[in-house]
Amino acid sequence: MRNSYLIFVLAVCFMQHSVAQENSIVYDKGTGMEISANNGDYLFKIGGFIQPAVKSVSDGILSFEDTKSEQTFKSKASVFMLSGTMKNEKLRFLIMTDFSLDTPMQEAWVAYDFSKNASITFGQMLSFTNNREMMYRENNLQMNDRSALSQSFSNSGREFGVFVQTNFDSPIGVFAPMVAITSGDGKNSFGNDSRDVDKGKYKFGGRLDYYPFGSFSVGNQNTSSDIVKENKLKWVLGAAGSMNNGASNEVGEGHGDFILYDANGLESFPNYNKLYFDSLIKYNGFSMLFEYVDSWADSLDEIYTTDGANGSNNADLILSPTQISNYMVLGNQYNFQLGYLTNNGLSIDIRYGESTQEFEANQNSILEASKNFAAGLTKYFNNNIKLQFLYNNTKYDYGIKTTSAEVLMQIVF
Repeated sequence: MRNSYLIFVLAVCFMQHSVAQENSIVYDKGTGMEISANNGDYLFKIGGFIQPAVKSVSDGILSFEDTKSEQTFKSKASVFMLSGTMKNEKLRFLIMTDFSLDTPMQEAWVAYDFSKNASITFGQMLSFTNNREMMYRENNLQMNDRSALSQSFSNSGREFGVFVQTNFDSPIGVFAPMVAITSGDGKNSFGNDSRDVDKGKYKFGGRLDYYPFGSFSVGNQNTSSDIVKENKLKWVLGAAGSMNNGASNEVGEGHGDFILYDANGLESFPNYNKLYFDSLIKYNGFSMLFEYVDSWADSLDEIYTTDGANGSNNADLILSPTQISNYMVLGNQYNFQLGYLTNNGLSIDIRYGESTQEFEANQNSILEASKNFAAGLTKYFNNNIKLQFLYNNTKYDYGIKTTSAEVLMQIVF
């Protein structure tokens, strides 16, 4: 991604500046290596994590015993991160790559801190306009995988744009309003060359979080688990939403995955909208997460598609109102998750969720009506090593079931 080069230069300049001064170098398990200069005014961190995993998946028809199974052995994540803080300049930056993916660049951003309670970030980052679980990086997930809701309505959750985050105390609790303007095409949205151009216009989104009993403790903000065991009840209520003005990807995190047209044969894409509500409670190792999403499309008048017959690309077929669910994930879904972390570092977690497609009569809808149940067991050995087991079962209303079991080891360095 283009802005990654700018951030890389910034990182190199910072390292050169640090080397020219008296340094301290510290390695801490779980947070990586930290280089500090000028009494901590300049900090540079190098870290990452790996997630080797073994997974077995079985698919079958609910009314029959016959199933087909598949086993995979892979690294789900091979992440390397560079980050830094310049206190005097009020700047922070991060570069995150995942070498287990075809497109390794995950995040690359620079942030300016107006104060300790307000910042503006430019670049590619994990967006806050999705559900709460999608705000957490892969190494901080409560279970091996993200929930069915997260996987249905998001890809990586990362976008390129401008993000403003604030928070302030009040007599009735802490409020955290956030707004974002992004490309609307997910990560690496501008493609690899001039022929792979951005589609549509922009995506506008925001989130408002409310903490009636104060913010979560330090180290407990970026996961749905209660890993620090809050000694007082903590609760956050959140609402998030977005409008993607001209989407050409099923969840609005890509571009050119489908092409639609106006009456003149020019490219024309509908708006894709999502609205989220979520709640997360933590107390003494116990956690309870609830998430809900509803999505819909608009600006559908006079949109055409093509049948591609005889190699023709003529836009001669008008899109019916229900047919848009063939292209976009439309409908609603909820996820309910419970967990408890014992004093010896053993976490027991379960979750359940259901999805409902917007147009039930459309058998070609991308979002399918389903019920999902998952149970997880995690053993935290220390700050940088954990072993996880996950059982997952999904039943679709049209009669198919998918069952999987996975063992994952995570090492943070």
